[in-house]
Amino acid sequence: MVQIFRNAHGVEGLHLATDCFSEEVERRIFSAKWRYRGSRNGRESGGPTGPTSWWPDDYTKLTNLIRDCGLLPGYVPPNYCLHLKYPVGSAFCHHYDSRHRWGEVIVGVNLGQSGVIYFVPKDGHESMLPPGMNSIRVTLPRRSIYIMSGASRLDWMHGIAKQQPTQPPPSWNKQNVRVSLTFRSTKVFSDVYLKRQHQIETDAVKKAELKARRDSQERFYPVREYGGAKMSKDEVERHRKKANELLDKMDRGEIRAQLRFEQHEVTFPLPAACASNGYVTNGATVAPAVAFQGGGRLLGSADDSDNEMKKAINASLRSLAEDRATRRRKKDHSGRSSSDKGIVVVDLLSDDEEDQKKEFGCNGKMSPDVIVIDD
Repeated sequence: MVQIFRNAHGVEGLHLATDCFSEEVERRIFSAKWRYRGSRNGRESGGPTGPTSWWPDDYTKLTNLIRDCGLLPGYVPPNYCLHLKYPVGSAFCHHYDSRHRWGEVIVGVNLGQSGVIYFVPKDGHESMLPPGMNSIRVTLPRRSIYIMSGASRLDWMHGIAKQQPTQPPPSWNKQNVRVSLTFRSTKVFSDVYLKRQHQIETDAVKKAELKARRDSQERFYPVREYGGAKMSKDEVERHRKKANELLDKMDRGEIRAQLRFEQHEVTFPLPAACASNGYVTNGATVAPAVAFQGGGRLLGSADDSDNEMKKAINASLRSLAEDRATRRRKKDHSGRSSSDKGIVVVDLLSDDEEDQKKEFGCNGKMSPDVIVIDD
């Protein structure tokens, strides 16, 4: 049965759902045909290519699972997915995901092996940490889904600790790698979706909630994909037009936005309306595996040569600021841990700089900057 942990271990806006779907679903998504381009700290990145119908059915089903299980009922549908492969020893240094490029939330789906995501407060906010701690670490079990929203995106940097599996992999994961799917909605797409929902909502309370979400989004002006420069008004309008066209296709059923997993594929009761409205597909209607290439693709993209992630991974990260040393806690290797039903684990990270860099993949010269991730 799925379990949901809100504000996991005190990180506001971090929500984790465990045991979300069956192992067969996990194997199917994990084993889809991928090709990879680019490597950083051992991890490999990939994403799908193809015609407008490339978006795999299982991606849509995961989107609806996030709503149906109660993890995030008002989830804005993603129009972007990044596929990351973490071999043993790989890592992802801590960073922010830009609110000027991406929408409200970041969603991660964990497959094949467990992993550890860690959170570090931005400079001057170390008081958010428990006494004696340098970070908060959260275990991501297989078949888990996490949501980063609100403060977990704005007030905390997040990263992936060095991949060090403690359990044997399933038989179909012969290389013992962890696969992560990161779902995002682009900033303009998210804005347009929330505006449309606000316009059609009739319930006063829900309408007010949507208005508050729109207001929060409007604090962040959209930026271009590369370089971080602000979009011109004309560029924003072009993106809004594309977003409306895509949402119109979803409303008309040209993009099958209502697909769900079958009941035996999930660990919670599906809403009764799903089966009665024919939203749950049977095995015969599931699209075959698609060959993927690149580093992330937008839903509805029809241009095979279009590579939205061409540069992002290899140029995405920088190390911690040099003044981090002045913020180090007194060295203590005794450790400290706390758990919530065995899901969320916090412990003391090493204060030794070289240990930190090895653990989190922050290799190379320490930089005074922490880069905003736009990948």
